[in-house]
Amino acid sequence: MVEHEGGTSVAHLVLNESEVGELKILAAFGGCAVKAWPMGGQTESQTEERARLNRLGEERGWPTPMCPSCPWFSPLDPAHRDVCGLRSLPEEAVAILRETSEAHVKAEKSCTRLSDS
Repeated sequence: MVEHEGGTSVAHLVLNESEVGELKILAAFGGCAVKAWPMGGQTESQTEERARLNRLGEERGWPTPMCPSCPWFSPLDPAHRDVCGLRSLPEEAVAILRETSEAHVKAEKSCTRLSDS
């Protein structure tokens, strides 16, 4: 936060510890002070999800090349039934997404995998 001519400015920067040290030294030369605090890390569930995604491996193939960009794509289904949320999510969740998400409806209509089944 910088106070100037009755106003205040706030700047958010993402820096490593070395860069924070350099910024503090530079600010001190200009008669300013820098207050820095660490960013919040991942939640426990985010850490677990990242680990599960990493365990899937790069060699794993998806039913179609479009699957990873589809809003229904759900590779973390705990039961490993299917990567398609239309097939693996609870019916209530599918119904809500169909009612509230135009992207999900559009993806379902254009899915070549669904038309083959």
